[in-house]
Amino acid sequence: DTGLAHLAAALDVPGITLYGATEPGLTGTEGRNQRHLQADFPCAPCLSRHCHHGAEGEIWPGCYSTVDPQRVWTALEPLLRRDRMQSE
Repeated sequence: DTGLAHLAAALDVPGITLYGATEPGLTGTEGRNQRHLQADFPCAPCLSRHCHHGAEGEIWPGCYSTVDPQRVWTALEPLLRRDRMQSE
């Protein structure tokens, strides 16, 4: 559900939205402080409500395993830095 992400975007709050099965172009947040991270997985984006990928692991659905915390932080840190500089 991207409801809160869309609200944050409307309020110009820096944010990263993660996309596994979905396509940012269809439901993505819009705004200068928004970034989309799409899973880099063989079947992503599958646009399915239920994962049909056979492999099970620590992260389910598997497509989110390619959106690791370091990748999220790398995308978010510049947004936070820019936001902090603008508020000073």
